[in-house]
Amino acid sequence: MVALVYYNLYEKKAGQIGSEIEIENSKVLTAYDYVFGDENKPMLFQGDFEGGLWSFRFFALSISDPLSFVVSTVTALEFNLTMFLSILIPLGLVLLFGRFFCAWICPYSLFAELGNSIRKILAKIGIEYFRFDLPKRTPLFYLIISLLLSAIISIPITTLIYPPRIFTEAIYHLILSGIITSGLIFVIFLWLGEVIFAPHLFCRRLCPGGALFSLLGKWRIWKIQKIESQCDSCGVCNPACPYDLNPSAGYFPSECDNCSLCIDACKHNNRNALKNVVRFKV
Repeated sequence: MVALVYYNLYEKKAGQIGSEIEIENSKVLTAYDYVFGDENKPMLFQGDFEGGLWSFRFFALSISDPLSFVVSTVTALEFNLTMFLSILIPLGLVLLFGRFFCAWICPYSLFAELGNSIRKILAKIGIEYFRFDLPKRTPLFYLIISLLLSAIISIPITTLIYPPRIFTEAIYHLILSGIITSGLIFVIFLWLGEVIFAPHLFCRRLCPGGALFSLLGKWRIWKIQKIESQCDSCGVCNPACPYDLNPSAGYFPSECDNCSLCIDACKHNNRNALKNVVRFKV
């Protein structure tokens, strides 16, 4: 995400007369100039390589977050064929891998894991905070209510607390203008709240994208499976699950994002009772 924003910035500066000094004063832009400069100016890929996790364009290929299509359709109350086509690849991946986006792509997942590690370190030295939680249906409730309100007031409020959109916007403004957005401040306070109150609280109980991916992930074919003959019911896999599921019982509902942390924990305990499998049965 950062590299792409800097690329777009260099693309802009490289096309402006008199911007050579600005490029030379930035080590990052100088590196881009080393790769794309001189005979490649004006930029070969101008306008064909831009965007972020919310919406991305690579030449003629446009890729959008499925939630962006749902929110846009509900807010505008009209169907956009171009935008629908842009979600087909992500939608296919969700149907194949479930809510894998949450574990493998979403930038907030990195911060959530960091916060969880901090909680564990504090617990080892005798500092333990709250263990707060919300009802399991909260993400779906927020998704439905926010979509209804978006349709009524024509403002996409569903995305106001959606990290992929927030990070895409925040990094863009931070690099190009040096401005810290209100969305980024929200994410920082959200992360601090997770350190104090509960790990992965947002991903488990509030994220609208996670709620949508869980609904679609019900039909995923790439899943985690428990091998009964290899399991000794040690339970070491359960604390590893960021969503408080029960891997030792073979419980992998649509909320599972296939992060494979339970598999790693099992292998670390010299067991092979969990593995990734391809199954077409729901």
